Amino acid sequence: MISTAIYKLDVHDVQWDVAHLFEHLLIHAWHTHLIVNNLNSSLYGWVRGATFEQYIFLDTGFYDKRTAELFDDFIHSSLRFSAIEIEKSLADIGAEEKSEFSIMDTQRLHQEIIHLSDRISSHKTVTDITQKPVSCLKAKKASKCYRDVTLLIRAHGLNDNEQVAFLRLKVILIDIISRSLKDKYVCYEQGNSALTRNDQDMGYISKLTLGVGQGTLSELATYLMLTIKQFQVERDWSQIELHLKTYADEALWKSISIEYYRETGIAASPDEVAELTTKRTIQSIFSKITIEATPHDSANDKWIQ
Repeated sequence: MISTAIYKLDVHDVQWDVAHLFEHLLIHAWHTHLIVNNLNSSLYGWVRGATFEQYIFLDTGFYDKRTAELFDDFIHSSLRFSAIEIEKSLADIGAEEKSEFSIMDTQRLHQEIIHLSDRISSHKTVTDITQKPVSCLKAKKASKCYRDVTLLIRAHGLNDNEQVAFLRLKVILIDIISRSLKDKYVCYEQGNSALTRNDQDMGYISKLTLGVGQGTLSELATYLMLTIKQFQVERDWSQIELHLKTYADEALWKSISIEYYRETGIAASPDEVAELTTKRTIQSIFSKITIEATPHDSANDKWIQ
């Protein structure tokens, strides 16, 4: 059963860009925390953030209670962030907004981040509603510093069982690629298409924004292909198995079978998908995957969800 929760942090007295930066810092630090605890940061579930003028919301879902408890302890642990972590997250929100950020007051920025971390760790809310945000960051639109890219992820020559397994492996692939991108690139992921099937081939596209000057698209595709080829199914099988069990057992996910059928013409229940997604099947599918990276064509935006 999925363990879900919504975390809310009052940020009305903080500059919106600083609050947005803090959201990214939290999620990045959480993924690092998972690795420190010998967990694969692509397979635990999800932590998604949304920053508004008044609040940051964190939408969380975990495939086991232990990881949910680990996150709750993490989020309430008075986190501190290094200058390097702040720089990386600032670059990522730059890609998201296609802007260049400059720090107007470094000391004040660090104070604001500590202030927010202490606030979320202690469950405090703001009592002085008249306090106005102080500008620590300045954004300047810089669209020419970024480029939109399409990733085409395909698995070729899949047998019938592998096609059924790929219905759910897409979710795992998206997370593996996402974490790999964040490890090396300044980027923002804009979304993914539905699955498609053509005879024995299946695949989908992803749209992302990259900072320029980060190598060629061929190098990007090669890097991501290597990530997939080097993925250790045996090492991470316990987390994969937990993901599949949760998918099969979760009542709210039963209707996904209809979406999968609409996308691919494959009719398979969550139980059937979980049963057919074995270690050997995953290894075989991953060996058949290719990834292409091309300049994004806006005509494909209609497919991105």
